[in-house]
Amino acid sequence: HLADHDQGAQNLKDVYENVSGVVQAGNTLNAQSEVLPFIRGFESSVLRRNGLRATNVGTVDLVNVERVEVLKGPASILYGAIEPGGMLNVVTKRPQATAAYDIDAEAGSYAHYRTTADLTGPLTADGSLLYRANLAYTDEGSFRDGMHLDRVTAAPTLLWTPRDSTSFNLASLDGRYIRDYSASYQLSHDFSDAVTLRHQLSFHRAHAENESLRPRNVIGTVGAEVIRLRYQNEDRTDDEVQAVADLQSKFNTAGIDHTLLFGSEFSWEISDFLRFRENTSNVAISDNPVINYTPPSSQPKQSIRAHNRRLSFYGQNQMSMLEDGRLKVLVGGRFDFVKGESETDGVKARAVHASDFTFRVGSLYQLSDAYSVYASAAQSFEPQGNSVLD
Repeated sequence: HLADHDQGAQNLKDVYENVSGVVQAGNTLNAQSEVLPFIRGFESSVLRRNGLRATNVGTVDLVNVERVEVLKGPASILYGAIEPGGMLNVVTKRPQATAAYDIDAEAGSYAHYRTTADLTGPLTADGSLLYRANLAYTDEGSFRDGMHLDRVTAAPTLLWTPRDSTSFNLASLDGRYIRDYSASYQLSHDFSDAVTLRHQLSFHRAHAENESLRPRNVIGTVGAEVIRLRYQNEDRTDDEVQAVADLQSKFNTAGIDHTLLFGSEFSWEISDFLRFRENTSNVAISDNPVINYTPPSSQPKQSIRAHNRRLSFYGQNQMSMLEDGRLKVLVGGRFDFVKGESETDGVKARAVHASDFTFRVGSLYQLSDAYSVYASAAQSFEPQGNSVLD
């Protein structure tokens, strides 16, 4: 668990690169888009926000991030389709019962200016309704010529606790260089000290518009190299809805403490992608490259559309036994059902219909307060993408 304020992190990679075995997988292009990491050699396919999927995301502004969690290993039993290297989870800030107000301003190299505000406290006299408002404005240049970032972030959150056993949390996020919208709620209810019901629902939209000249590769002889360029004009919208519900029960039988969990998860994703591409003239590499290109007035866009649905059921039991619970045993399993379709300019690709059962087992023995030994085995399930023809 790493908090952004511990080191004055500017972006998500500044945080997760503190973790061993976790490295940045690409380039953020001056924070215009988020780059997820390699975890134990596998590129993370999705980002999690408060445990829920955010498949396509612009950038993560740390103004409302409480901590960043890196989970190593194939933990798909509880979190669904992820790569076996692990997953990255961003936990957002929650309202606090004590009123607090914090405003920060900073300036740095390459014309970096940033102002943030963090406001929280109760809205009612009895403290049953709390709020938190996180605001940020960032204006910065780059060591790259022609790069500029202008980003506004607003993240209001409400926490309603009508009675001690129930809590309801509502959060929303709006605004980035790539327009990124997120709204979610979390509901938990304690039926007793031993039984807890939790439910989460989230909606996420990422709308990216991009018009640029991008390098394809370098060709030519040594000393006379040229860059091949491509013009592209893109408009992409990704919508994602996810619902998760689980029931946790704690009990003791024959001197063994059990923490039993059963749950289900449903996600719905749809992507609309319009793009126009055209190769341009090659450009000679020099200190002052000359680029002469006028985009065509007519740009017929290729249409790419994808639709994915996932339904999952999972369960696990964590058992604690022997003196002081020194021996712990974990057993879990998950069923996944995935359906996906895609088409390009109305031509459908092969549909994906996949399902699988995955499991994990593990045990840990605490030798002392400082030392433990453990063994574990786990599986993860990620179906082949529906854009693949064979």
